[in-house]
Amino acid sequence: LLQKGDAAATNGFMLMNHRNAALKDIRVRQALAYGINRDTLVQRSLFGEAKVAHSHVSSNVKWAFTPEYDYKFDPEKANKLLDEAGFPRKADGKRFPLRLFWAAGRDYEGRASEVVKDNLAQLGIDVTVQTFDRPSFTDRVYRQWDFDLAMQLFTTGPDPTISVNARYHTKQILKVPFVNAMGYSNPKTDEMFDAEYKIADPAKRTEMWHQIQKQLLTDLPALPLFELPPVHAASAKFEGIVTGPQGYIESRESAYEVK
Repeated sequence: LLQKGDAAATNGFMLMNHRNAALKDIRVRQALAYGINRDTLVQRSLFGEAKVAHSHVSSNVKWAFTPEYDYKFDPEKANKLLDEAGFPRKADGKRFPLRLFWAAGRDYEGRASEVVKDNLAQLGIDVTVQTFDRPSFTDRVYRQWDFDLAMQLFTTGPDPTISVNARYHTKQILKVPFVNAMGYSNPKTDEMFDAEYKIADPAKRTEMWHQIQKQLLTDLPALPLFELPPVHAASAKFEGIVTGPQGYIESRESAYEVK
């Protein structure tokens, strides 16, 4: 049984810790965005069943989404930015190391991590991929802030006020799960977050969200990687399955097996 829905509008992201000595430079974060081939990543990690994410808001949130400010794969530009940021290649061809964490249970995040590692190696960035169980990953990333890069799914719908603001607002730099572990803080972004939900005119609110996406894609607290397909799958032997637009976060407690 399959049913489509899109309220969760879930994107996969690579979080970037702005406390890291290299990643605190915006040019380095932008270099990573130019240096990762997300088309290849989607094909190899999700076997083409997902699509490239072009924003911190999913394209399923149609009224708010814009792909206008995304990065095209451009290793030459990435290398130039890294040089300008003061991270030249050493004699061994490497610039600096980074740790990339992912939590076991979603194998496509592990495969995506290996693509990132391979892509960034071409830029002279030595990535070590580390796998954790989910509680350990959550503790390291969200409570200790002890990470460089991390794979994370975030919902971006049904309204980005609910699902996006909490990830990137300065007030959400808290040692609790699934908020701004990256340490990202920009007063301009905060100001837009604090204003957008008060706008009554839908067209003006849409334009505000386009500007928010422009700022987030400039600053890169996280790099959008892929959009998960909003599909439910369940065995036909079950009845009473309540399906809706929330995707993988919906309860199946009411389901029962047909005898």
